[in-house]
Amino acid sequence: KRELLHDPGALTWERSRVGLSQKALGRLVGVSSGHMSEIEHGHRHVTAELLAKFAAILGCPLIKIQARAPTRAPPPPKIRFR
Repeated sequence: KRELLHDPGALTWERSRVGLSQKALGRLVGVSSGHMSEIEHGHRHVTAELLAKFAAILGCPLIKIQARAPTRAPPPPKIRFR
């Protein structure tokens, strides 16, 4: 499964912060309100270009709405019993 480029929760929060509806933001970036809903729920991927449009319109740094790199715990140490 392909990883999302965006953080759905952060995108929703930033949209709400500036007082835009899904429909209004969608219109500004050129997607339908249904498409916006799928993006914000993590059911649809966005392109890097669309992500940059969101950041510009929302007035936030791109990093705020980018997906966080998955954190993986290091493997447990190997213990050898004698």
